[in-house]
Amino acid sequence: MGGKSLESMAEGLMTETLTEAATTFFGARKALEDEIELYRRRLGELERVEAEVLGRAAALHSLLPGPAAVRDFYAALGVDPGPLAEASARPLREGVRAPFALVPWRRYAGLLLAAYGALAEAADTYLHGRHAHGPGGRKVQTVNVDQLRDWCGALNARIEALNRDQPPSGTMSFVRGLDPARQERSRLADAPLVDYAASLDSELAFAPVSCPAAQRPATPGLPPAHAVRDAVLAQGRALWAADSAGARARAAAWARARGKS
Repeated sequence: MGGKSLESMAEGLMTETLTEAATTFFGARKALEDEIELYRRRLGELERVEAEVLGRAAALHSLLPGPAAVRDFYAALGVDPGPLAEASARPLREGVRAPFALVPWRRYAGLLLAAYGALAEAADTYLHGRHAHGPGGRKVQTVNVDQLRDWCGALNARIEALNRDQPPSGTMSFVRGLDPARQERSRLADAPLVDYAASLDSELAFAPVSCPAAQRPATPGLPPAHAVRDAVLAQGRALWAADSAGARARAAAWARARGKS
């Protein structure tokens, strides 16, 4: 076998090795970039679900006479509302109306219970998701805090592993090693290359993604309406007894706002 044939084989092998190295390096980065982009889209979807929770909370709070009454309401349910008590979103009243009742306080208390029920359902969907119909009619779980918290931890572990195990400088060093002449030239400039490699790895490193668990969720878990029905109705009756005119005005404002939406 002639020298040119050996040289041709060596060049072909080097080209194949370079192609494989590039495919591995860029393929891993592209796959991670795609997953990060998908995660961020899901995080944006979760923010919209969170906005519904805050809107439902603001609607419920509009039926109560003030911040102290809001705190008392949750305390009666045995719940620490956290940041939910300060919800300042646009009240979301859609789908909630006062039930029929002959006794006025019961209409008000029933509206309070219905508003709370809508909030508790939205909070459960936000925290744990619900079943919905996906593409092709298959059942899927809607985006939720539990799901993204787990995904975020796993994704950040993959980001850390890729930054550590597949740095750009490692691939660059591998490619240089395939060409002895280039490797010898590079050896004479090792110090600048070391600095360049460190800079390259830093510039091209993937940053960790933010996790829903990094901050307190917008709402705690709330008991379903049927589990706290008596406590909510008792509060409605007490609020009506303390200031029936104020309670009536708040219920009327709710009805007017629903009529405009």
